[in-house]
Amino acid sequence: MNKKVISSILILLSSLSTLVYGIITYINRHDTTPVYLLTSPDKAEITTGNQKFIGSQVVYLKPGTYDFKASRSGFKDENINVEVKKGNPLRIIFALTPTTEKAIKELQSSSKTSEIDRATTDRLANEQKKLEDANPIIKKLPIKNLIYSIGYKADPNHKNGVIVEIDTIEGYRNAALNKIKEQGFDPSKLNITFRNYANTFTE
Repeated sequence: MNKKVISSILILLSSLSTLVYGIITYINRHDTTPVYLLTSPDKAEITTGNQKFIGSQVVYLKPGTYDFKASRSGFKDENINVEVKKGNPLRIIFALTPTTEKAIKELQSSSKTSEIDRATTDRLANEQKKLEDANPIIKKLPIKNLIYSIGYKADPNHKNGVIVEIDTIEGYRNAALNKIKEQGFDPSKLNITFRNYANTFTE
C-alpha cells in the first residue's frame, strides 16, 4: 500500500471522526438551551444536580429549574436558582465574595473581575431597556411637585411590567392623572396605585 493511499485513508478516517463527533454533539444538544456561566474568581466550581463545571464556560441544559452552587476555597459560596427555557439562552454570573486575605489579593489581580463588572452593567442596562420598551412612560418618571409625586416600581406579577405610583392627597389625584395625560399616556391603560401624600422632596 503506497503512501498516497494511506494518506487518503487517514483523511477519510479524520473526516468520519469529525462527522461522528458532530452527530453526537447534535444529539446531546438537541432540545437544550445554551447557558453561559461566568465566574469570578476564575476556576470556581459550579454544581447543579449531579453535574459539575469548572470556571467560565458554555453548557447546554434541558428546559427546567436548576439550583446552581458556585464555590471555591477562600470565598463565600453563592447559590442561584434559575429557570431554563427552550430557545432563551441565559447568562449566569457568579461573583463570589472573598473571605481570606489571599482570596482578596487574587480577586484584585484577576482580569475576570472587570469582565464581571462589564457583564453586570450590560445585564442591568439590557433589563432597563426592556422595561422602557414595554413601558414608555417610565422615561418620563419620576415627576415631582408640591402637590403630588409620580413614580413607578416593577410589577412582581408581570414580567417587564410596572406599577405607576402616585403620592398625593385625594383632592389632587385628578391633577396627577391629568399630568400623565399631558405626557401622552392614557391613565386607564396603566396599572396605577395611589398612596397617601408624603413629602416628595425628602430624599
